Amino acid sequence: TLWVAVLLASAFCAGARFLLLRMHPAIRGLGRWGLAGGIGVLALVLIYLYGIALWQPLLSLVQLLVVIGLALCWDGFRRFLGNSPLSRQVVAMLAGAVVVWIVVVQALQSLELRASGNAILIVILSALTARELLATTKPVTPAMRALGWAYVINATIFLVRAVAAQ
Repeated sequence: TLWVAVLLASAFCAGARFLLLRMHPAIRGLGRWGLAGGIGVLALVLIYLYGIALWQPLLSLVQLLVVIGLALCWDGFRRFLGNSPLSRQVVAMLAGAVVVWIVVVQALQSLELRASGNAILIVILSALTARELLATTKPVTPAMRALGWAYVINATIFLVRAVAAQ
């Protein structure tokens, strides 16, 4: 039942972002955040399906979706702060790293390797997003600062998970 609550809350939040985008199209980054939320909902559904089917490639697809969602959040904050969007080179490098990682994990079938690799990718993207929010030259609101620190905490927790998974 907790999973259903999280799924519904995530879906409503993603829907609210798209509604806000429709009402306020000038807010940069909002579309990226809405897409990230929608991808998060899809990842939750796939996690549920993995619990039923126990088909390993579903976990790799979830990993890919989580990375895409975090990259969209990072790009959304860049846009919101008036910075340039992520370059094609950065997106291609990130996509290449994730695809290579998924292939390696699928080939080795190592749960520990999958957990530590996923955690490292989340650490990197969370740290980049935190840097975007906390090290900007633009005026930082208390909400932006709090969110930046939330991303720092997220990166720290997943760094501990990466180490513990070994």
